[in-house]
Amino acid sequence: MTALLYTTGILLALVSGARSVLWLTSYANSATDQALAAASAIGMTAAMYLLSARAALPSANRLALNAVVAGLFLLSIFATFDWAESGYQAQQSRADITGRVTDEYQALLTDTGTLTQSQQSNAHALTAIGHNSKSARIAADVEATISTRRQLLDQLQRQQTTTAPSTGTSAQLLGDYRLALWLLLATLLDAAGMLCLRTATADHATHPQGERESIDPLLEQIRDEISAGTHGTQPAVKRVAKLHGQPEDRIRQIFQALLDQGDLSRNGIRYQRTDEP
Repeated sequence: MTALLYTTGILLALVSGARSVLWLTSYANSATDQALAAASAIGMTAAMYLLSARAALPSANRLALNAVVAGLFLLSIFATFDWAESGYQAQQSRADITGRVTDEYQALLTDTGTLTQSQQSNAHALTAIGHNSKSARIAADVEATISTRRQLLDQLQRQQTTTAPSTGTSAQLLGDYRLALWLLLATLLDAAGMLCLRTATADHATHPQGERESIDPLLEQIRDEISAGTHGTQPAVKRVAKLHGQPEDRIRQIFQALLDQGDLSRNGIRYQRTDEP
């Protein structure tokens, strides 16, 4: 499970880094600026995820680490938000251009159709009064117009065939409320990744090899204290944490490990020594 959490966290970190790179490089002009923007985006993303994972360790200065992570998290949220909205606007722009081009083709087809009918009528009229040479020239113009019309029809068919199917239909249905969807997406992508890394780091700190024989001095000490009755028949997380000067989350993880290993049991919401009835 720990390996999967690490893998998921790293995968989401890579996605977050790519989004941040696209965001920052979009504001850069020269190649040097783009390289600096890409390096900055990668560095900030790496710092956010690594510091978030470091904050899960018992010896970490959580207040300072979480403050830095929070700032980087806000930047990452904005990067994802901007990436999603820019993609949506670009798609809408392409759809508008495609629609206008299609309308122009259809208008040209209508105009050439009208022109062809007019030219044919004029040719017939001139033939009737004996102006055969003028009629022949108009007939040639008619053939040219018909050829142009066929080319327009072919172009219109290719335009409709190559037009990519519209995606993001749900965003169109949401209208301006799509901004809330982008915000939720931006928040959850990074929050899920950091939570995976934090959880994996905390699990690894408690069970470095995932087995009981992997010695955690604090875990072994608390196990001995519980067995000796130091914390009574129902050890309390808050009391043990205060006694050892450790965060309650750390002690709660140790209690969970002792529960998994059979040294503790649950009595309702309380932990209880297994040698007690």
